[in-house]
Amino acid sequence: MVAAMLVVLACVVLLAVRYVVLPRIESYAPEIAERVTLAIGAPVAIESLTTGWDGWNPKIVVTGIAVHDRTGGLERPLLELPRVEATVSWWSLPLLDLRLKQLEIDGPRLAISRDIGGRLHIAGLEIDPQSTVDDTRLTDWILRQRQITVRNALILWTDELRRAPQLVLDRVDVRLEHPLGSRRHRIGLTGEPPSEIASPIDLRGEFTDLAAHDFSKMQARMYLRLDFADIAAWSEWIPLPVDVSDGHGAVRLWAELAEGKVRDMTADVELADVSTRLASLPPLELASVRGRVTWQSDQATRRFTADDLALVGRNGAALAPMDAVFEAVVGEDGIFRSGRASANVIELAPLASLAASLPMPATWREELARYAPRGTLRDARYRWEGPPDAPTSYAAEGEAIDVGVATSGATPGVTGLSAKVQADERGGTAKLGSRAMVVSLPRMLTAPVPIETLTGTVRWRLAESGNEVELDDVAVANADAAVTANGTWRPAKTGAGTVDLKAQVARIDVRRLARYLPRVLDEWIGDWMRGALQAGTMSDARLAVKGDLARFPFADPKQGTFTLAARAQGATLDYAAGWPAVTDIDGEVRFDGAKVAFDMTKGRVYGAQIGRTKIAIDDLLADVTRIKVDGEATGPTAEFLHFIETSPVGGWIGGALGGAQATGNGALKMRFELPLGGSGASTVAGEYAFASNQLRVPGVPVLSQVDGRMAFSENSVTARDLSAEVYGGPAKFSMSTADGGFRATAQGTANLLALRNDLPDALSDRVSGTTDWSLALESHAAGTRWTVESSLRGATIDLPAPAGKVAADSVPLRIERKPDARGATDAITIDAARVGRVLVQRQLAGATPVVDRVLVLVGRAASQPADNDRAGVWIRGDVAALDVDDWLAVKSKAQARSVSAAPSTGLSIRGVDLDAAVLGVFGRKLNDVKVSARSTGDDWRLQLAAREAAGTADWRAATPAMPSGRIVARLTRLAVPEAGELSPPRAPSLVRGRTRTAARIPGPSSTSRARR
Repeated sequence: MVAAMLVVLACVVLLAVRYVVLPRIESYAPEIAERVTLAIGAPVAIESLTTGWDGWNPKIVVTGIAVHDRTGGLERPLLELPRVEATVSWWSLPLLDLRLKQLEIDGPRLAISRDIGGRLHIAGLEIDPQSTVDDTRLTDWILRQRQITVRNALILWTDELRRAPQLVLDRVDVRLEHPLGSRRHRIGLTGEPPSEIASPIDLRGEFTDLAAHDFSKMQARMYLRLDFADIAAWSEWIPLPVDVSDGHGAVRLWAELAEGKVRDMTADVELADVSTRLASLPPLELASVRGRVTWQSDQATRRFTADDLALVGRNGAALAPMDAVFEAVVGEDGIFRSGRASANVIELAPLASLAASLPMPATWREELARYAPRGTLRDARYRWEGPPDAPTSYAAEGEAIDVGVATSGATPGVTGLSAKVQADERGGTAKLGSRAMVVSLPRMLTAPVPIETLTGTVRWRLAESGNEVELDDVAVANADAAVTANGTWRPAKTGAGTVDLKAQVARIDVRRLARYLPRVLDEWIGDWMRGALQAGTMSDARLAVKGDLARFPFADPKQGTFTLAARAQGATLDYAAGWPAVTDIDGEVRFDGAKVAFDMTKGRVYGAQIGRTKIAIDDLLADVTRIKVDGEATGPTAEFLHFIETSPVGGWIGGALGGAQATGNGALKMRFELPLGGSGASTVAGEYAFASNQLRVPGVPVLSQVDGRMAFSENSVTARDLSAEVYGGPAKFSMSTADGGFRATAQGTANLLALRNDLPDALSDRVSGTTDWSLALESHAAGTRWTVESSLRGATIDLPAPAGKVAADSVPLRIERKPDARGATDAITIDAARVGRVLVQRQLAGATPVVDRVLVLVGRAASQPADNDRAGVWIRGDVAALDVDDWLAVKSKAQARSVSAAPSTGLSIRGVDLDAAVLGVFGRKLNDVKVSARSTGDDWRLQLAAREAAGTADWRAATPAMPSGRIVARLTRLAVPEAGELSPPRAPSLVRGRTRTAARIPGPSSTSRARR
């Protein structure tokens, strides 16, 4: 019954509306405009009202609606609605409220403004967002409608509160939907802002429990699209979460609200030339930013995520695309209580360059600036409890790829580090796998260390003084060495800390050892090692270091341990400046505290082979560190002479062995100490054993079959009873150095046949036998001086009187050499008792001495003063008797032998001055003779003064036309000798070891008769 009554009532109402109300509504336009004016407090005008039907739903079309400013001061209306079409829903009857099925507004013009007090003015309506007592009936009525559509609207937005320029949105389309019986509202808006600030915008939203002035229960989802937007320009009208002063690009924004507050916001951005400021930090300048960022918030949690986010700073720093999550628990005071963070990839260098402008704990920013990290972190995860900059606990893990940090304090610098790392507040572990790495330890080493490969595990534990580090099978290799180490390191308040390390070294390039020398050693030790270690490798090494590194290398064993033992191969040791280097060294090296010992099994100095030798430094930390060498060597004597000549030893002995040559081998034992890196005297003690050597020392006869030992020190050379052969006979030698020079004495016998090559042609075949001799030699920088003496007993000299002798006779002989002060010439003096003296001068400029002056003094002339100052050979004599024919015969034979063998290079006789009581010449005897003869090439001119004759004579040498030569005499006096006076008596001649009287000189022949 009730239902039937309701149906009847509905039909009556429908008929009344259709046939009574709607046909007359057009006449109510003025009354409607007046009532709206009174309701909103602003003048309202309506141009016309028309009615119609949408099916059974009444429809009203209103045109020309205008709302003016209540003061009437604006020429343009606050709101213009050219056409409004409303379809009334029949739900209005049971709900007793005007409900529209649909409301469509075409081409509206709306001015919206916000005054300086924050109140909104919309079409004459004033809304205070902060007020809860405003009349919200209109807003509530709009929110109750099922669908409202606005097409092609023009909206003017004026914001006096932000002092922003007016914003004009044109071609705005809005659609508001509210499904019947639901709590949801959907809104969509598109429009065109000025082209210089953005392309058309698209805004969409879905709201639940939306109510005016009460957003506490509202939930919403919103979407905004801005293409080609000037973000900085939009910040004039929209309160962005950050201050943006520059930037343009595209933005997609999704936001979720709960209880009227933003809880979730996601943005896809692709922006360029961005300049923004986060909090009170320096401006963040970006050339581009691209990717998705999400911000989520609830009462206790803040979450930020980034997907494929890439940043490029204006300084060129590029942050590779990354996925990252940051989540923190926030207390009521807004302070972080705990949190976690993760990222699939982090480029450290760009992050460090942008850190000053990014929100993070100040301590993080300071450490990024201090360590200047670079490289990449992958799969990084971090969790903490407490304040982020001072967590009470934390846990981190990740993979470092080619990471580098700068040196800071005790923290070493590194580049190229790759490792998988896990860490917490108690310590951590790093599994190393690096290539092309460089480590800087400025507190320990003077230079960075390049590392080609690094593997193993490093663990650290937090201690009171800092992180303790433990190495577990850490293998390091580069071009210099390959090392596997295990051990621990503990920091100290000062210094480099304490270490307990053991390492095995597969190989070391000895040339690079100085690079790994700790700073605590004096700088000169590194300089010495860089210069001394020229080549070679070490292998099979064992290293142990334990103690405070400030006391390295632990001279006192109670303070610590440092040992390094290794085998060396093919090393070259240039141990001291000026000393010949030792090459091809094999042996064992051991460092023990401040001591260094090198037990050499073999090596070479020049061509000499070194045997067992020990090289040691007793104290690296001494005021004057000394290197000690104690060893032995065998090899050619020539190489040892070369060693002496090219080392300081040559200077210590005054160059006494300079120019010496040797053949044969010998053995050397030597011990010396040299100061390194400071002042101090060098000491040398050695002994050389000759084994059948041959020695050639300038100015000394060749020594053959030399045997014996020679000792030397830093300032002397000494030899006792060296045995040798000299000129075919045995000899004993002694030698020593003193006063910067060299002295030698010798005694022996000589076979005169061995002297023939060293004698003039006239004498080479006229001496024989053996005789004694002695030598005294002194050598200084100015030259070598020596004296040879002999009794000539046992020697036979087949020469005319007065030079000849038989073997049984003793004729003391003395030969002395004296160099001049400049070393350009030397003088040799030959004294033969009762015979005479020979003065010889030689030029020493060339490789072989050249004789240029000879003065022969015979008889009593030898005791008279004489200067050897004329070139050539000169003879001066004062004798009782002389047979010139015998000497001419000797000369003739010598010339004949020389011509048959080779051209003579000797000097010619240039002059003769002779006083003789009896002179035999050309078979005649002259008494009381004074003769002066001068050579003019092969011819002679003579001046004669004798009892029998006086005058001059010219001798012409033999020629093919005149085979016997020719003599022409001009005499002022001639007395024919008496009978028996024609043949002069002969002086005794020593031939074949017996005394004989010379045969009578025959008379002149046809070829030798004098012509007057």
